[in-house]
This record gives sequence, structure tokens and C-alpha cells, in this order.
Amino acid sequence: MDHSTTIESLRSRFPQAVGPPRTPGSVATATPHSPQQAAEMARCLSEAGVGVFPTGSPAASRKEVRAAGWVALSTERLTRIISHDPRDLTVEVEAGVTVAALNETLAAAGQHLPVDPPLPERTTVGELIAGNGSGPLRFGHGTVRDFILSLRVVLPDGRLVKSGARVAKNTAGLDVHRLFVGSRGSLGLVTAASFRVRPVPERFAAVLLHPPDGSTARLWLDRLMLGAVRPVFLELLNSRAAAQLHIEAPLGAWLLAVGLVGSARNVEWQMEYLAGEFGERSMRLEAAEARELYEAVRDWPARDHAVGFAASVPSAEVVALVEEAAWSPLSVIAHAGNGVVVARGGPAVADEALRPVFDFVMRVGGSLRLTRASAGLQLPRWAGRSHDLELMRRVKSVFDPAGLFNPLPF
Repeated sequence: MDHSTTIESLRSRFPQAVGPPRTPGSVATATPHSPQQAAEMARCLSEAGVGVFPTGSPAASRKEVRAAGWVALSTERLTRIISHDPRDLTVEVEAGVTVAALNETLAAAGQHLPVDPPLPERTTVGELIAGNGSGPLRFGHGTVRDFILSLRVVLPDGRLVKSGARVAKNTAGLDVHRLFVGSRGSLGLVTAASFRVRPVPERFAAVLLHPPDGSTARLWLDRLMLGAVRPVFLELLNSRAAAQLHIEAPLGAWLLAVGLVGSARNVEWQMEYLAGEFGERSMRLEAAEARELYEAVRDWPARDHAVGFAASVPSAEVVALVEEAAWSPLSVIAHAGNGVVVARGGPAVADEALRPVFDFVMRVGGSLRLTRASAGLQLPRWAGRSHDLELMRRVKSVFDPAGLFNPLPF
């Protein structure tokens, strides 16, 4: 059965759930109404040998895949909050629920899922898991992998399986569900997830520091990570990124944002401590201003740009990487506490500008992924340690031996 015949067969079986390509040159889109229907569709596509791109939204399918012969299998209609137990600090949701909608529901009980991908009002839970999305709060809270209790997944052969349990202290067996975090849909389609959640902190504030140069920034980061305060985020911005966020840095070309959460009394003590440590090169931001800064930094990687990358390096090398990027026309924000560096540039950014940054990341044992690339760029879309890539390919061969579910990351 060829591709067009398979699509017509799906459309006849699920007339309300399978549509034509939504834009010229894009893939056909299937939007199942239930996990069971998603499993049936995956089984049909697998038997016909048709490639599948799991997605959480039509926008993602248009952006990522335009090749003929693919079907986007979307969770955009799977939007139920299945259950929420405030006393047990757990919640279970379908994969099409956005992160913002989930946190809006949890807020009624004074709780939240403290994982902060860019544009949470657009990012679905399934996309959060598949992309291992995170933002500034990763330093203080970790990633979505640290909060997942269980997953329900449609495997490439159409089986609907569950891994984990919706209890906060499950000790049985391997955490197989964590393999799906960051897999970008290459192992299966997540249809539902359960998480442990946390109480919303009483107070949210920030302190802006203006180190005059990279050497000072490195020393200050060491003091912050080893000192008496407990930041929930540490964001290092170069001058271009600060200007794009309309943040003035009159005392230097670098900006270091320190996020603080907790009880009102504890946060006040931490802010006074930082003022004493850094003096005139510090500025305190209260709730509204701190929230505005935090959201601008969180969403910055997803704003329009022509060229971009995300790199992961040892945290001790973050400042050196930002310094390396200073010789290129790149805007850079680093999640300085955990070694994640995000950069953006315009269409004029060429291989010559990116190559030194790319080489530096490889030299210190990091990894790098191009998130946006102009037509002329020749650098690979992903680079890292070769044995990591081989392990990922071997895992994929177990879950998807035919290679039908999104092979793009590999």
C-alpha cells in the first residue's frame, strides 16, 4: 500500500481525525480523539511503512517536517486534566494540555509544576517531555525528568503502554519512562503523563548584578553557587541579549540575574545578603519586576530569529563560552548554574562566526544542537560525544526497529 492509499484508508476509518496537509508542502495531519485511536492510527501507519512525526500542535508539524510521505500524529485534541490530588501533590494530564493550562489548574490549590519551557502557553505537556524543555528554573528545580511519575505512550508498532506509577515513592523496577524525555518523538507518542508537583512559593524576587568583565563574572558565579544564598536561577546575559530584553547595564557589558524564592522572610534576608556582598553593582527587583524579567529571559530562546543553537557544557566553562561568542554577532543567555547556553543571531551569521563556538563546545566535552539554521549554514544540526549518539541509536532500534518514528534527531 503506497503513502496516498494509506492516508485515504486512514481518512475513511477516522473521517473526523485525519486531514490533508495544512500548508503547501507540509505533511498530512492526524489528530486522534483518544489514546486508543492514536494507537490504532500508529498501527495502520506502521503496517504500511509510513513515517510518523509525533507532535503536540499543528505549528510544530509545519516547522519540523515538510517531507512528503510523512504523517504528523498530533495530540492537540488530548486535553483532559485526568486527575489532581492536592494532598498527595500529584497530577495526571493528557499530552495535549499546555504547560500554562496545567499550572493554571494547579494554582487553584496553591501548587505548580516548576518546569519552565519557553512560551508555556504554547508548549504542550507532550512537547515538554519530548524536547526536555526547560528554562531558568532548571537550576533550582531540575528538569521535567525529575517530576515525571508515569507515562502512557503509543509505541511505533501501535501498542499503548504505561511505565511508572502515579505515586511519589514508586520503587519498583527501572524508570523506563524517563527514556522518553528528550527523545523528540523518536521512540513513541506520549499521550498522558503524571507528575509530582510543588507548592507555589510565598515570594518571588530577583537581584541584578553587573560584573564588569568575564573574570569577575566567573568569580561571582562561584560565590553565588557556594555561598549562603540559594538561587532558583542564575542567568548570565551578554550585552546584545540584555539590549534585546531592554535591560540597561550601565555599569558593565555583562548582566547576571539571580532569582530567589521562598518565604517572605527568607527571600528578604537573601536580598539583603546580596546587597551587602555586591554593593552598588547590584539592584533588587520585587515581585512584578522580577516576574517580568524572568518571563522575558524564559521566552527569549523561542522568539523570532534566523540562526540559533543550544549548547551544554560543564558549568565551569560557561563564562568562557560566552566570551568566545563575544567575537561573533550572537546574542547569548546562559543558564549559568547548569551549563546550558542559548544563542541567537540574524540571517547574516555564517559558518565562520559559529565555527569557533562549535569547536570550543566540542573541545570541553559538551554538546550542541542547532535550533534554527539559515540555508547557507554547513555545520551539523547536532554534535556531541560519538558514544552518546551510538547509545541513542541502539535504544531507538529497540523501540522502533523500522525507523518510522521521527529519525531526525539521529
